[in-house]
Amino acid sequence: MTGCRREGVFQMHDDKETDCSIANVDLIKDVIRTLAKRGVFLTTTRIQKLFYLFERQCVIDTGERCFNLNYQYDQYGMYSPNLREILKHLDPEKDHLQIREAIFEKGSGRTIGYVEGWEEEPMPDVIELAVAKVISEYGFLKTEVLIERAKSTSPFVYAKKGEKIDWERLAEEQCEGSEELSPDGIKRLEKATSSTEYLAFDSIDEVRSYLFS
Repeated sequence: MTGCRREGVFQMHDDKETDCSIANVDLIKDVIRTLAKRGVFLTTTRIQKLFYLFERQCVIDTGERCFNLNYQYDQYGMYSPNLREILKHLDPEKDHLQIREAIFEKGSGRTIGYVEGWEEEPMPDVIELAVAKVISEYGFLKTEVLIERAKSTSPFVYAKKGEKIDWERLAEEQCEGSEELSPDGIKRLEKATSSTEYLAFDSIDEVRSYLFS
């Protein structure tokens, strides 16, 4: 399968804006279910960062967005109000996903767990590859490292607090074959690359096989 599925959209109006953000909800839930079912550690914070990276990888690979989440730069970095609403309204019986409160070493949070009974369907090739690439590089990092790594990437490095993420900037970079980081972006990258990390797989193909086979 190729391309991004568009059915099952979610519309959310923002009082501060005149446009309507549309997210590909069915596809988003499919990806979350796949990751949760395979035991990938997911929290609401990690999901926010991972879907930014998934979308980024889709733009790099195809020049198009596949999830259509309305990412912006807030006090915690990249954040999508649409994704927050999708997670907020998960139904364990219907969606086979459940949010659970959890206590971590550095405070409380919410994990996302899989609920049995979901019948998997083939994922579009572009999504499988994008997800596998991101999970192989970022999916097994500690949360604080994942956040810093995500913040060091384009197009986030060009955003200012309160602004939407400009995905066209990333697409233009891919066409031009160049990427210039801001001074703040360079500092973020240096901080992230100096942090400890670990990987559970040796290649992207191994990750893709584990997640989607």
